[in-house]
Amino acid sequence: MFKLLKTFQIVYEQMNFSKAATCLYISQPAVSNQIKQLEEELKQLQQEIVNQKHHQSHCDNLLHEYELKKKSFDENPILYNYFILKQEVNDLLCRIQDDINEQLKKKVD
Repeated sequence: MFKLLKTFQIVYEQMNFSKAATCLYISQPAVSNQIKQLEEELKQLQQEIVNQKHHQSHCDNLLHEYELKKKSFDENPILYNYFILKQEVNDLLCRIQDDINEQLKKKVD
């Protein structure tokens, strides 16, 4: 990327692609290609930064949601116990459904 940034610097200083090409001892189309490549790399870098910020924001939201639930559970242990029990019942129902499906499959075979 250093080479591309150097090309950009010379183009900026010369304010002309042809003059920059002369200073860099390369053709004008080569300067254009390097500037285009720099643009693509910067777009990719920008997208990676946006994705990281989005991911961080999502994690922050999840953490905040967790903290709110924890505070609610700490203030009301009955509510916490209800959610735990509800999860255990759902897990049990899933296991029962799996067992039923397995038994039905054995009867079909």
